[in-house]
Amino acid sequence: MVSSLRVLSLLCMAALLVLFLSFIPEEAGATVRIVPLGDSVTKGSTQTAEEAQYPTYRYWLWHSLQDGGYDVNFVGSWDQPRFQDFSFDQENEGHGGYTTGGILNGADDDPGQGRLAGWLGSYYPDIALVELGTNDVLHRVPTDQSIRNLEAIIDTLRDRNPHVKILVGTVIPTSIYRENLIALNQRIPEVAADKSTAASPVKIVDLYSGYDGETDNQLPLGVHPNRRGEQKIAAKWYSALVPLLDSTAPTPTPTQTQDPHQITGPVKITAPGTYTLMKDITGSTSQVGIEIASSNVVLDGNGHTIGGTGQDGSCGVFVSSGDAPISGVVVKNLKVSNWGYGIYYYQGVTGGTVTGCTATGNSFAGVVLYSGGDGTTIRGNTITQNNRGVYLADVDGVRVVDNMLANPYNAAYAATVTGTVWALPAQAGTNIAGGPSLGGNYWGSTSGTGFSDTAPDADHDGFSDQQYTVWSGTVDPLPLVRYVPPTPTPTPTPTPTFTPGPYASLAVPGTLEAEQYDNGGEGMAYHDTTAGNQGGAYRQDDVDIEAGASGYDLCFIRDGEWVTYTVQVAVGGDYTAAFRAASWGPGHTIALSVDGTPAGTAVLADTGSSETYADTAIPVTLPAGTHTLTLRFTGDGENLDYVAFTAVPVATPTSTPTGNQTGTLQPVPPSTLLPTDPDHDGACEDLDGNGGADFSDVVLFFNQMDWIAENEPVSAFDFNRNGAIDFNDVVLLFGMI
Repeated sequence: MVSSLRVLSLLCMAALLVLFLSFIPEEAGATVRIVPLGDSVTKGSTQTAEEAQYPTYRYWLWHSLQDGGYDVNFVGSWDQPRFQDFSFDQENEGHGGYTTGGILNGADDDPGQGRLAGWLGSYYPDIALVELGTNDVLHRVPTDQSIRNLEAIIDTLRDRNPHVKILVGTVIPTSIYRENLIALNQRIPEVAADKSTAASPVKIVDLYSGYDGETDNQLPLGVHPNRRGEQKIAAKWYSALVPLLDSTAPTPTPTQTQDPHQITGPVKITAPGTYTLMKDITGSTSQVGIEIASSNVVLDGNGHTIGGTGQDGSCGVFVSSGDAPISGVVVKNLKVSNWGYGIYYYQGVTGGTVTGCTATGNSFAGVVLYSGGDGTTIRGNTITQNNRGVYLADVDGVRVVDNMLANPYNAAYAATVTGTVWALPAQAGTNIAGGPSLGGNYWGSTSGTGFSDTAPDADHDGFSDQQYTVWSGTVDPLPLVRYVPPTPTPTPTPTPTFTPGPYASLAVPGTLEAEQYDNGGEGMAYHDTTAGNQGGAYRQDDVDIEAGASGYDLCFIRDGEWVTYTVQVAVGGDYTAAFRAASWGPGHTIALSVDGTPAGTAVLADTGSSETYADTAIPVTLPAGTHTLTLRFTGDGENLDYVAFTAVPVATPTSTPTGNQTGTLQPVPPSTLLPTDPDHDGACEDLDGNGGADFSDVVLFFNQMDWIAENEPVSAFDFNRNGAIDFNDVVLLFGMI
């Protein structure tokens, strides 16, 4: 066996003389790289099932280019969102909600997302499709600023590729006429006139003409294209791209200097230092994957794989310098598979470490120390499905501890092997098999019937109750086992006792969380028709509570059940009680009484689901002081999240505003009803006057934003309190419903 190993080792050494001495950069191919750059019209959305059916113009353009026989590659810093039902190259540079300034400089509300100059670091575009401006229009960015930003975006693209060809699209129409959108489109041709050069031409693509803001957009907002709109945009881009593709040769990507400490292929390491494998290397036909011929080298696999093709005598990692001694070589975090030898320390190597590695499928052995490896530690490795696990020959003072071994022969030796340590002193710590103690190794088998697979562990310390014989005269005194924790002794669940009184300090005005009903138990603080908390959350009595809604909610409510709350009313008077509830089916009510006196009944809307909540508000009159509120439920099938009490404001004279802030509300066209303030916070969330804030109010606000700014009191619709009506107010209203 020894002579055979030496012959194979000499073959390895001979092969190393012709290993890769230099790296030849790959010649650029003919594929043209196109970056789709823009906002949500480019990016799209999969947040809802409805939105996920609109894969953006990119899908239609990609297939048009493929059908036309063009070899293109869409590039970008990400491939999000993933349209699972559509097959196409999904890399892009679309960023929903971004203005031209956000693309150029980064968005203030999303600083972690980065900006164009940084995104371009991961790719090298030949052609850019620039679709931007919709958010500039919605946020009322001055047109001059939008044009300056577009020109700066072109400069940034050219910083990456001075020969990039740029197509700038005009802004598509929205469902309502916007004067500033027209103004921006009229100025966009200036960008081409000012910035186009022979080396990097800029051309304008008219996406506006022939596009209908209503029939070509997703309604009701009318901002994002539907499939018809996507196909129109794709057709415009395709017509503009064809002349460029017929004349464009890809710009070679600049060759970057390879950091010698970053390994991307077979290599020989001849100098001390830390070397990191940057990617998987699989199916290598080299005789040796990585050779280390220097002392004080750390090879960090970084979790990557170096894989061969199973050639006899081949070696994944070979550590040797011929006759010159070397020391301090560490191989860690590396996966080595399908070689003759996985990791091989040969001749004159001392004081090394192999740790955190996985060696599998190697025909001779996973880890070999042969006449080299004195004082080496092999620890914390997974060495499985090799012919041999660890092979030692002519070595002294090796430590083999805390490894997972499952091979036909887990340990083998030749010649003289002395001073081998097979276990650490027993100590607390998680071992490689998941047990609670550190000691020896896990001696398993590929069939799952090995020593450690079946060994008893009566005291559950993670060690076998018997030592393991590695080979004749050599034992592992603390072999690991498949750890099974001791069965805990059940702790009897104490019978809850209830002291009558408030569970929490509840004040009116304020929010009464449904799960904070009084202490006192069945018949005193509540009545529940089923035993135990069927929701399993928050409290352990018979009231059913689940985690959900805004935190917790009463669930599985049945007809006739009730709960009580002790509250402190700060000021007596009129209040609005808003019940946040889910109700599926008709006929559900919640009756409120104060100290036993009926105060009002909320008739709940049918929300159709236990997970869909809506507010039902009723007027109530509450006296000042401490009182008991009781909620009685009618009907099976409702959940209650909370009850919010707000004081009804006392009308006070107000000064007459000036300008367009007349102080007089008007119906917002086309509604004929006055807007209302359902939550009495001074702002009118109910724009159409139907008595509640819902999505139709968001659509009405979005469509009539300019009319409201000119005809309504600003304070009634200025939700962000910046003194103006703008798109951010629409966003805030959307977040309230």
